[in-house]
Amino acid sequence: DPDIRYNGAGFRVVLDSLPLQVEVHRLLKDGDDRYSSTLLTAGSEVESGSAIEVRFSVDARQYVYIGMMQTQGTAAVLYPSGSDEKGGHLVISRKNPFEPGTQHTLPGFKDSGKPVGFRFDEVTGCESIVVLASSKPLKNIDDIIASQSTAGGDSASDEYAGKTRSAFEDHTRGYAGLGSANQLREQRGVDDGVAWYVLELRHIDGNGQ
Repeated sequence: DPDIRYNGAGFRVVLDSLPLQVEVHRLLKDGDDRYSSTLLTAGSEVESGSAIEVRFSVDARQYVYIGMMQTQGTAAVLYPSGSDEKGGHLVISRKNPFEPGTQHTLPGFKDSGKPVGFRFDEVTGCESIVVLASSKPLKNIDDIIASQSTAGGDSASDEYAGKTRSAFEDHTRGYAGLGSANQLREQRGVDDGVAWYVLELRHIDGNGQ
């Protein structure tokens, strides 16, 4: 059933009752100071250079993590990032945890009110955006972020990519790993106290805004 997932204890979880609700939007620049957005769904095409933002709400105080996985084997922690400059994106705030009762947007906004997005690089293929929420910090991901800060943020290294992919897959029953390129998916669930969301996108060549 596409509307039901199983948690770690084997109970059925209806999507509307999950502690984490997520939307991923592509940011569109309509003018010098005007922006709009469009909701992305499973298999949506996103051009190189495009920027996205993640909007989410939680039903209790939660620590939130966002990652990106590519079919080429690369993977990165987008939030909370240990390196802004070498990570290729700008994180306005690294706050954690997040409170219930409102919709949060990451990576955030500049002081001018302009939105800031996670930007796609030039490497095309299938990519997944993974969002995790937990009542406690996720040590395996925090350790990856800390090691990147200490090492200078070499997010292109095979070791970093492997550890990042493994960490996110551990919390999502492997759904963070991309499935078939012919059938990209949107998945969510709760396992061992961690709520998770995975959106698979098609990254195409182009000149995104």
